Amino acid sequence: MNKMLIFFVMFLLVACENKETYLAGFARFVEEVKENGSEYTLEQWQKAERNYQHFAETAYEKYRHELTGLEKEQVGRLKAAFLLVKAKKGVKDFFKDAEDALYQIKGAVEELADSVE
Repeated sequence: MNKMLIFFVMFLLVACENKETYLAGFARFVEEVKENGSEYTLEQWQKAERNYQHFAETAYEKYRHELTGLEKEQVGRLKAAFLLVKAKKGVKDFFKDAEDALYQIKGAVEELADSVE
């Protein structure tokens, strides 16, 4: 029953979408990612990427001809904000992985040094 209600609400949102609801939804989505993206799991990032593709490509193409210059600039800012959060997460993960690798290398070198003595 609950799934049916969620499906119905999503259907209404999509059916009633216009350029204003598109822009507002994109902005809400980006704010959510900015606030919580650093804590996302891999699955949450995959879902966020699919949502981003919807807003940045599919829905954008649907409303592109209706958007003013300022609204297109807003879309550009939203795209950049999402990609920046994603890039920061990637850099953070890279350094975390690099730190882990350094500890492992240090342990391996110490083990080799101990076995040589």
